[in-house]
Amino acid sequence: MKYLLQAGAVALAVFTTVPAAHATCTQADATGTWASYTVGLDVSTDYWIHCTLKIDATGKFTAKTSSCTVDSGLISPAEGTFHLINGNLCAFKGGIILTKGTAENVINHATLSIDKHTAEGVGTFEGGGFSFNLVKIK
Repeated sequence: MKYLLQAGAVALAVFTTVPAAHATCTQADATGTWASYTVGLDVSTDYWIHCTLKIDATGKFTAKTSSCTVDSGLISPAEGTFHLINGNLCAFKGGIILTKGTAENVINHATLSIDKHTAEGVGTFEGGGFSFNLVKIK
């Protein structure tokens, strides 16, 4: 009986202890080439956009290295930022401008996954909003 109680106490300690597995993030974690998939809604219709964004060490991406394809087939160079706002929560914000468009798409909040290979987020622009995900491809 004594051994059974000790084994139960050990099992309880193992199953109730939460490991410190949360990894913090730095701006460098966003560096690389990302595929972005966006769905949104504006005042007239829903839409989707696929982008390839090459984010540098400062969190910027430029029209020379990044582009987006919208659901109509239009391909546009893209520029913008993706900046760390909270390392403990792996939270980022920023914006993206399609150079063949006019409005900035504001990334209000994005969270990088623990493995730092994917992110999910939400954003807004004048007249609508969107959700998106990012997958690191390089």
